[in-house]
Amino acid sequence: MICLFSTPLMGVLIHNITNGGFPVKITILAERPLNCYNSGMRAKDSYDTNEGAQAFLEYLDTEAGQVHQSVLYSAFRNALGDSGNQKILDAASGPGWLAAKLRAEFPNIECCDGSKFFVDYIHETYPGLDARVVDLAEPLPYSDGEFDTIIFSMAAHDVEDQKKTFAEMNRILKPRGKLLISIANPYYAYPVGVWKRGIMGRLLMQKPKLKLRPYHWFSKTSRHYSFKKYLTGYFYKLSEHLNNIIESGFNLRRYEDLESPEDSPNFTGQYKLHRYPYLLFMEFEKSGE
Repeated sequence: MICLFSTPLMGVLIHNITNGGFPVKITILAERPLNCYNSGMRAKDSYDTNEGAQAFLEYLDTEAGQVHQSVLYSAFRNALGDSGNQKILDAASGPGWLAAKLRAEFPNIECCDGSKFFVDYIHETYPGLDARVVDLAEPLPYSDGEFDTIIFSMAAHDVEDQKKTFAEMNRILKPRGKLLISIANPYYAYPVGVWKRGIMGRLLMQKPKLKLRPYHWFSKTSRHYSFKKYLTGYFYKLSEHLNNIIESGFNLRRYEDLESPEDSPNFTGQYKLHRYPYLLFMEFEKSGE
């Protein structure tokens, strides 16, 4: 039996194909609708369930998760420069891995996240790393101009009202403060980009190929999508990401396609990130002051 995934909402179809006298059963399985998993749940809340938080922690331990962490750490570390005394907020820090790695050189770094599960995890795993539960959809519990730099890594898709959140980040940054952001590239990453082999690819044991679904479809229908079974997010086009940040009082200083410097002969995260820039890094500066 060969199992395939088709387009969203397609029903289950079973075809019996006779090839050279040998029956082959092919089962075409329906892809889950993008917003089928608890679509009423806010994206950030999906990380505050045991299932969602564990799914994310398990992803970090995978080969792809390790590759992503390495590439992201390098991008943020290079952008922070040599000012070790700057005050940094790792906003939507998740389980705190990035801040934990950076604090050796930047001791004035602290975390916030909407998931109590992750904040508790930080306190237990990284003693001394300051972390608190903060809902980025609400006014941020920090003073005006409190931080030199804000890190916002792989979390812009968790925010329902980006302009509101970025305006608050602008408020708590010092004049000419930096906002450092990484996002999944909407042109190549899920839900637009999916890696598939198809029938012949499976039979010939070929590596999956990146297939792109209609880019504009996601912003014109439901932005709410699910991934890794228990987690949800909001789809934004790249232009929307950029405009929402700029219109919140920032100037773009640097834009970088992140890639794995090394290739792999196997179908791994390294293999994929060496070929397609599905992670992006951007550096913004607080404008108008």
